[in-house]
Amino acid sequence: MKNLFNPDKRVTYFLLLLVMIFPLINPLGIAIKPSTNTLLAYDYVENLKPGSSMILFIDYGMGQSAELTPQVLASLKHYAAKGLKLFAATQVPEMATALTSYLDQTYKAANKEYGVDYVDLGYFAGAESAIGAMGDSIIDVFKADVYGTDLTKLPIFKDVTKLPDIDVMFAVTASGTIPFIRQANTKFGMPIIFSVNAVMGPANVPYVQSGQAVSVLVGSTGAAEYETLIGQPGTASAAMDAQSLAHLVIILLIVWGNIGYFMEKRAAKHE
Repeated sequence: MKNLFNPDKRVTYFLLLLVMIFPLINPLGIAIKPSTNTLLAYDYVENLKPGSSMILFIDYGMGQSAELTPQVLASLKHYAAKGLKLFAATQVPEMATALTSYLDQTYKAANKEYGVDYVDLGYFAGAESAIGAMGDSIIDVFKADVYGTDLTKLPIFKDVTKLPDIDVMFAVTASGTIPFIRQANTKFGMPIIFSVNAVMGPANVPYVQSGQAVSVLVGSTGAAEYETLIGQPGTASAAMDAQSLAHLVIILLIVWGNIGYFMEKRAAKHE
């Protein structure tokens, strides 16, 4: 009886490992109720007219990829489905190749035409000063896309020459939101959807309340919620499934252990 209610620790760890691995391989799609901020971001995009423009800034490194990349992929799938014209760039050198992969998995996979529906601008140096310069001319900052094509020769730039010509900004950052607010919203009143890691969430939500941002998607939870809204469970949903099952197992083990404790205590009284 004692061994039944107090199993070997290796059994407990194996059980937790099992319930966490299974949903990562085969997501269960456990119901997730989207938060207000995730709904704000989703609804704003839903209300945009097809053909509206969006500029994506990737401002995080591979160290934050597990938390932020699912947000990028879920959002880009939505933007592609809505027919938004996408301008994509990164200010982190190591993410240039990753950005191309994200576009391949979303816009290219949705059969969107490169140079017409989306463009990969690749890496740009200069951080906030470069974003500020885009307010005058995006073409002067980049000159060519990641493949070396002159931007003036791409149809997507027919009606877009500078940052204010673009309808919405999607900034995915692990370093800070202030530069984007200063250079886009404060200067031009440009709507911004932010995507940040969980640690940055509480500090940036007030920008939504002040009207300086449309919304702030926060961490893996925000990504899972967005996947739920677009009806395409991905890695974030799988991670939430694994986390939920692990918590359930821990709760059951605590209950099981307490049952064993009270049964042993009761048996001891009758000895």
